[in-house]
Amino acid sequence: MDKKGFHSRVGDGKIEVFKDHAIFMKAERINNLNYLDAEVISDQVNITERISRKTWHMRLGHVAEADLKELEKRKAIPTTGDGSRDSVAGCEECILAKSKMLTFPEGKHCSKAPLDYAHSDVWGPAQTQSIGGGRYFLTIIDDYSRKL
Repeated sequence: MDKKGFHSRVGDGKIEVFKDHAIFMKAERINNLNYLDAEVISDQVNITERISRKTWHMRLGHVAEADLKELEKRKAIPTTGDGSRDSVAGCEECILAKSKMLTFPEGKHCSKAPLDYAHSDVWGPAQTQSIGGGRYFLTIIDDYSRKL
């Protein structure tokens, strides 16, 4: 935007983007978040250069490739138009997000009496202290009886 001559002004809970003293975009801070006013004030707002489909895929929150093609068809996003060479099929983040966690194998220990084997876990720190001032939670489960 800077290359295209746009400037921004931040203050009084607002962000304004303008060019030649005309405001093109504005955002208002509500509860420490800036909400962009989505109303298009001018047709010059779309100042993005043609970028790859992979870059759009990441900028739009890892949207599906079919949706990107639809946006291209409607001329909503300008892409480089590399076609199949610009596929998002190999996106590492998407592959990891769609993978499922494998289950743990059954335990091979056999407890014969209470407290032969115990499982423990610690949770915390909690943002709010307990009545006693604690911020962590400890669980210990007996393997034989399955009791806390």
